[in-house]
Amino acid sequence: MPTNLEDVETGGVEVQFASDTHPGQRFQLRELSVYEADEIDGDVPKFGKWFPVEIEGKDVWLQAVSQLIQELQAVENPLAGEFEVETFEKSGTSDHDPYDVSLSPCFDENQTGLDKS
Repeated sequence: MPTNLEDVETGGVEVQFASDTHPGQRFQLRELSVYEADEIDGDVPKFGKWFPVEIEGKDVWLQAVSQLIQELQAVENPLAGEFEVETFEKSGTSDHDPYDVSLSPCFDENQTGLDKS
C-alpha cells in the first residue's frame, strides 16, 4: 500500500548496486566483513551479499558480487586505504552473467604488502 508523501521517512541506509559502480569511483572498506542481506538492518534489499564501505565520505553498503570479493581477497591488507574502480561491468545481458571487475589500490603497495600475483 502506498505511503502518503508527508509520512515517508528519509535518511535510510545508503546502498550501491554493482550496476551503479563505475570506473574512476573510489571506495574504502570499513571492515573485513561481507554480510548477507538478512544480517543488515535497514533498507538494504533482502538478497545478495554486501560490503560496508565509505564512498565520498558516506557510509554505504556496496553490493558484493563474486568478482569484487575475489579482487579484494588478492590484497594482503584491504583496510589499508581506498581502491579506485578500473573496470566494473557486466560481461553480458543476462542476470546471471558475471561482472568483469578490476581495482587499483590508492595507497603505497610496498607498505601494505599488496599481493601482486
